[in-house]
Amino acid sequence: IKFKGNSKQFLFICYLILALCLIFGGYLMEFSWIYFLFLIIPIFHLFVYQIKFFESENPEICLKLFKSNNIFGLIILINILIGKII
Repeated sequence: IKFKGNSKQFLFICYLILALCLIFGGYLMEFSWIYFLFLIIPIFHLFVYQIKFFESENPEICLKLFKSNNIFGLIILINILIGKII
């Protein structure tokens, strides 16, 4: 697969692999069904927010989306805690 000139396709594949790892990891760690339900939020953040608004030629947008990864990490942390506690 060649990604030259098609950054969104590369991001989509990377985010898809991440989503599958989160699902598989939650299964292996025997998280509750609530973990899998709340995975909708970070997956939505990746695929709808980050990929939709990504423009590789616009550094301001790239920085804004890069900084939103802090929020993404917080969402994942909360999701893991909820999945393990409940």
